[in-house]
Amino acid sequence: MMKQKILVLAPHTDDGELGCGGTIVRLIDEGQDVYYVAFSICEESVPECSRNRS
Repeated sequence: MMKQKILVLAPHTDDGELGCGGTIVRLIDEGQDVYYVAFSICEESVPECSRNRS
């Protein structure tokens, strides 16, 4: 199988893992290049993040 580049786009920080985490692991185990982009900076769900930005 030819090595592929896979891009996972997630609107929130855990959506990719919850939606396709098993597939991500399998692709990495197969040697594929997997890139992960989360579009959230998690200010609301992780209060420490917003404190560090000040």
